Amino acid sequence: MNCSTCWHSPGCVPVASRNSLSRRKTHKCYASFNQKDAWQSAPLLDAVLERGNRLQDKPFHVPGHKRGRALDPGMCQLLGLQPGSGSSSSQQQRNPLQYDLTELAGLDYLSSPIGVIAAAQQAGAATFGSDHTWLLVNGCSAGIHAAVMATVRPGQALLLARNCHLSAFAACVLAGCRPVWLQPEEDALHGVAHCVTPQQLEAGFRDAQQQGLEVAAVLVVSPTYYGAVARVPELAALCHERGVPLLVDEAHGGHLAFLQQHREELRQQEEELRRREEELEQQWKDLEQHGEEYGQQHEKLEQQQEELRQQEEELWRQQVDSQMYQRSLQQQLKVLQQQQKELTQQQEHLARQQEELLQQQEEGWQQQKGLQQQQKGLQQQQKGLQQQLEGLQQQQEGLQQQIDDLRGQWNGVEQQQQDLQQEQEDLQQEQDGVANQTDYLILQQETLQEQQADLHSRQQVAAGQPAAGQPCSSSSSLSALAAGADLVAQSSHKVLSAMTQAAMLHSQGSRVDPARVSKALQVLQTSSPSYLLLASLDAARRHAATPGTWDTPLAVATAARAGLAAIPGLLLLQGGSCGSEASVGGWDPLRLVVNVAGLGLSGFDAAQWLEEQHSIVPELATAQLVVLVVGPGSVMGDAEALLHGFDQLSKLHHAPHSAAAASAQQPDAGVAAGSIQNSTAAIHSSSKSKINMSLPVKQTADDEDQPISQQQQQQQQQQHDAHPGPSPMSPRDAFFAPTQTIPLAAAAGRISAELLCPYPPGVPLVFPGELLTQHVLAQLTATLAAGGVVTGAANATLQTLLVVAEQQQQQQPGGQQHS
Repeated sequence: MNCSTCWHSPGCVPVASRNSLSRRKTHKCYASFNQKDAWQSAPLLDAVLERGNRLQDKPFHVPGHKRGRALDPGMCQLLGLQPGSGSSSSQQQRNPLQYDLTELAGLDYLSSPIGVIAAAQQAGAATFGSDHTWLLVNGCSAGIHAAVMATVRPGQALLLARNCHLSAFAACVLAGCRPVWLQPEEDALHGVAHCVTPQQLEAGFRDAQQQGLEVAAVLVVSPTYYGAVARVPELAALCHERGVPLLVDEAHGGHLAFLQQHREELRQQEEELRRREEELEQQWKDLEQHGEEYGQQHEKLEQQQEELRQQEEELWRQQVDSQMYQRSLQQQLKVLQQQQKELTQQQEHLARQQEELLQQQEEGWQQQKGLQQQQKGLQQQQKGLQQQLEGLQQQQEGLQQQIDDLRGQWNGVEQQQQDLQQEQEDLQQEQDGVANQTDYLILQQETLQEQQADLHSRQQVAAGQPAAGQPCSSSSSLSALAAGADLVAQSSHKVLSAMTQAAMLHSQGSRVDPARVSKALQVLQTSSPSYLLLASLDAARRHAATPGTWDTPLAVATAARAGLAAIPGLLLLQGGSCGSEASVGGWDPLRLVVNVAGLGLSGFDAAQWLEEQHSIVPELATAQLVVLVVGPGSVMGDAEALLHGFDQLSKLHHAPHSAAAASAQQPDAGVAAGSIQNSTAAIHSSSKSKINMSLPVKQTADDEDQPISQQQQQQQQQQHDAHPGPSPMSPRDAFFAPTQTIPLAAAAGRISAELLCPYPPGVPLVFPGELLTQHVLAQLTATLAAGGVVTGAANATLQTLLVVAEQQQQQQPGGQQHS
């Protein structure tokens, strides 16, 4: 009996026992799981850590290495361990393989999760905004297989883009359905396919109706390997009008769900910047008002300073006059002192004469009387001189009083000058403070403008928009789930931080039965899943949802995109620089796609040179393009190294090319419908080996100025006219049918038993069950003649092809030969 409150059937967590009955009766319900804070939890990771850290355990369970005890020395080196350093209670040594566990108590079962795996899937659903989420250990391919098997029954039709991944064809084999191929939009400028337009989807529905097929589901790719995001809202609306679920292969877009969160963070930052801008404006207004008051005070102080200056000049003049008058009095005093000295000398002389007269007194009264009279006159004269001296002393005292008064006035002026100087210094300090505040506000305003510009750029990038000058249409959300898709498969290891092979599958709405998805996954996935992969999914989901995780990757991608756009000879595949983008609703901001045809190089050559000369390892190379992926582990130094490498490559190879030479150098520039490049095709699984493939012959300088040859024109015309042949057999019937090998020349009209993918452009031209026509064979041979390869063929030279046995082909309704 299912738990009545848990979201997941049966919805309970085992306590300790692995007995199925006790698991159902004794459980911990996760119905109270906090949806709002779900991203912060990692229940499966925590459980694996807790169980793996129990070093005292004696493992009598699989796997045989017994939590890393028994390892080959090479494996120890790979894991960074010393030989014999496995997990044991005595060594207490941490070993990554101590977490390589099996379905122990408390770790749940992936095939029928009711415990921590169910909780981790619930946390995934809450984080991504889906109704149900499944953890995958067989890669995104398992998600595609399960999505098709859960929605399409044998004999029903599946509309799917021809630039789908190989797993989509395998899903058709597993489900026994009939594919109705949707032709993606061509971009002849870059030689790639983008997405399916709404018009092409409507045409697919009409095609299925004409064939009398019941369409059970639609499968599209978004984003493509080259970063183009489909117009999912419109595609979903067309599907839902017909009651058909939309399945999206979002292998390369697991991060897009978090860019909406990042955009919300940027919006909050924008509001904060706007608030700061308003505060700065108010501070400017206050500063202007204070500036007027300071100006008035400054004028008043200048007037006071002028008055004090005039007083100072007047006092200075008075002081000068006083000093001159004092000098005059001093001179008069000196004259009087000289006269007093002379009178003193005369008095002394008279005293001597008096003594002589006294001596002569006896000689005669007449002489005495005369001398007395002379003495009286001299005394009177001395008294007059004494009076003059006293008058001069009084004048000197008055003059000294005037000098003291002038000195007091001068001291007052000096005090006023000091007070004025202090006021001037105070005013200067206020003015300096205003100037400093003005400089600070100007600096704040400049910083605010820079932050606003940076925020605007980051908003463009987070929204999947190209840099300024590169307009492009955009849907409301880049995430397929947010745009209305019903089932979405994601390779969480591609752009998130999960381990390779780890993936997720999400569903929403009622058009897909989650029980059928779970049933399909029970058939498809291993019964011994790696708990390291499962734990990495739980951790990667939490890491991706953590605020700030995408700041550095977006900054790295923005800097790299801006730098690459400025390097001569390079052309970025992005909005505004496409041959066509009617199917594109946005662009993956973390995908850098560089067209190097302007350097006279193939993408293979450029990628190989970058790796050998600068240790830059691209994700993918094509005849024209180099594809680079930025993720949470990217750092700004990566962007700097990337720009340096491409700059050196440009300096070595850049030269102007005529239009004719460029066309001749790019044999896939005019590829036919049904053969547009997209690396999510059959060769997707070996993308790393593409750099070492046989490369197209590189043009020499002498060839660049030559016009397109007649052979090349015929080749391009054949590519333009070539279309996939009819599909007399279903993929399942063709896969299991007897086969035979025949020469290429005899293959026209036969049903292919192998998937043939010309590279370039890198999208299957022939699927098993489709008819080989003359035009298709011509394009395959033209690809080889141009220096490309055809993958999927048993004979790489195409001298022979693998086809359905003739007897089996004649049994098919459409078995007649076609040319």
